[in-house]
Amino acid sequence: MPNYSFEDTLASPMCFSQMILNKTQQWFNPSNSSPDYINVCANTYTANYPLSSTVPQTCYGHQYPQTGNAMVGIGTYAVYNIDSIHYFSEFISVKLTDTLKAGACYYGEFYAVLADVCEFNSNRLGMYLTQNTFTTSVGSFTNSIECQVQFDTTQYFTDTLNWVKISGAFTAQGGETYLTIGSFKDGTHVKKTGSTSGFNSLCNFSDDPHKIVYFYIDDVSLYACNPIGIIERDDNHKFKIYPNPAKEQLTIESDLKRSDQAVITIYNIMGEIVLSEKLIVGKTAINTTNLNNGTYLYRIIIDGNIAKADKLIIIK
Repeated sequence: MPNYSFEDTLASPMCFSQMILNKTQQWFNPSNSSPDYINVCANTYTANYPLSSTVPQTCYGHQYPQTGNAMVGIGTYAVYNIDSIHYFSEFISVKLTDTLKAGACYYGEFYAVLADVCEFNSNRLGMYLTQNTFTTSVGSFTNSIECQVQFDTTQYFTDTLNWVKISGAFTAQGGETYLTIGSFKDGTHVKKTGSTSGFNSLCNFSDDPHKIVYFYIDDVSLYACNPIGIIERDDNHKFKIYPNPAKEQLTIESDLKRSDQAVITIYNIMGEIVLSEKLIVGKTAINTTNLNNGTYLYRIIIDGNIAKADKLIIIK
């Protein structure tokens, strides 16, 4: 997954107080809109902090990236007329490093948090995998698109404090090469509801910023399901795994019994085992100094069953 956390910027001058997506490597804007690229480096380029690309305060609220120094901001619904069919929406896209294989299982995830300024909530935010570049114009929707990874559409996205993981497994049709994040339905297919916001932006807007549904996006990942396949699970144990991101050591606290046979196995994005160790009762310290920077998957197996599977980030 190229530039999964948006940390890689283009060559100098790479940072401004107001940046759009073309300032980050690999990612691009597939529509005639302007997703915001937010990076702490922008803080030094403005005397009028905050602005749309500064951290932690932006024009839309207060938020730190999920990991690292960068994130992206997209508006997915402009609620100037809440019943509007055609409305403003932004997307972000990236070309994958590998083409998906037909019939194979994949797992996708990304993290999102709603901006403080929003006085409306919606139920649509998803990851869409396509064979060709996804393109659209603002306000144009086919309503036939079904995202492979989608926020629970029976709920409203309301969290303005905590990063929320949106994830899911799917079977590829084959040939998917591009990944796009956004809201892909028109106003009649998006559930909306009003909320309250005490945030008053210090930026100048031509329209009321409270009427936009605006998300920060970070840590986008896509993996083959194997070796983290769906097998019998053991949900009877609790774990505390920290720090994540890790640097030189990962600590695992558990409620294991002495009779439990437990192993943690860490895989790189190619599905290759890079580390495997037995867990002991109480705390287990895992030396991660030999792991390179990047995103990994891990799973904890107890007596042959998966007890926990998730993502591990190494930053040095």
